[in-house]
Amino acid sequence: MRADLAMIAVIVANIWNQIPFYILMFTAGLKSIPMDVKEAAICEGASRRQEFRYVTLPYLKGIIVITSLLMVIRNFNNFPIVYTMTGGGPVYSTTTLVIYIYRLAFEQFNIGYASAVGIVWCLVLLAVSLIYVKVLYKQD
Repeated sequence: MRADLAMIAVIVANIWNQIPFYILMFTAGLKSIPMDVKEAAICEGASRRQEFRYVTLPYLKGIIVITSLLMVIRNFNNFPIVYTMTGGGPVYSTTTLVIYIYRLAFEQFNIGYASAVGIVWCLVLLAVSLIYVKVLYKQD
């Protein structure tokens, strides 16, 4: 398998795996928007685009923040799909940090170093998550 096709295959499988969760989240968010607010916007003469921009998006902001944060975390820690499909190959083209940690711990038996890399990785994810939430909620 070519290295560039391996990454594309992993990306497609990852999208296929995660889409149902995000569709469920956004469907629940859309169902939670009160109909009277939408009807009021329509009565005021709002177009479909204006209704989406000024009514739907503000109600979905929390869901957008949470789902995008979960998407970032899930993609950074995606081990099963990548390891099952390619094992990190060919020629390390699909090796992620999580697969690198796995190889350090269970193939090279360097558990101390793997633990240190894993802890640093968790701290990086925590920092990215906190910055992300702070920036998005600061806009309110």
